[in-house]
Amino acid sequence: TTQDALGFTSYHACAAFKNSENRKQNNVLCAQAFWLDIDAGEGKPYADAADAYRALLRFCNATGLPLPLCVSSGLGLHTYWPLVEALDPAEWQPRAERLHQLCEQHGLLIDPARTRDLSSILRTPGTHNRKHGGFALVTCGDLVGPFELDELGAINVQGVRVPPVWRGSIQPSRTSVPRDFAAAA
Repeated sequence: TTQDALGFTSYHACAAFKNSENRKQNNVLCAQAFWLDIDAGEGKPYADAADAYRALLRFCNATGLPLPLCVSSGLGLHTYWPLVEALDPAEWQPRAERLHQLCEQHGLLIDPARTRDLSSILRTPGTHNRKHGGFALVTCGDLVGPFELDELGAINVQGVRVPPVWRGSIQPSRTSVPRDFAAAA
C-alpha cells in the first residue's frame, strides 16, 4: 500500500514463484487458489460490479461451486477460491482449464486469460484502481475458505491427484455475502 499511497498502481501475484528472476509461468512454484477476473463498466460484459456479482451467483448455483471470495476491483470483480493446500502447476492447470470451460458453458463472461494464467496479477484490496483517470478503492468482501478440492467438485479432473484432505480446526464461513454486493444478492 506504500506504492499506492505514492500514486502507483499496485497488484499482487496470485501464485508463488521459485525465484525473483521473473514472473512467468515457467517460474511458478505453486498456487493456493483459483481465480476469475470479471470485467464490468462501459464497453464491458456487465454494466457494473453488482451485475457481475449476480452473474457469478447464477454461475455458482448452476455449477455447484461455493461462492468465492469477491474483490471489487474498482470496476468489476476478482474472485478467489482459496485452497487448503497449495497445488503445483501440473495439478493446478487442468483444474483452471476446467473452470474456464465451465464459465464458457454457463455463460459467465470472464477475462479468459486470467483464469488459466498461473502468473496472473490482480488488484490488491486496500489499494486504488486508477484506470481511465478514476480513483476507485479496491475492496474485499467477507473472507471464505479455504476450500478442500472436494468442495470444488465441478472443476476436479480425472487422472489428476487430489491432495489429502486437511482436517484442521478452522471452520470458515461458506454463506457470507460480500458487503459491496449485498443488494445484488
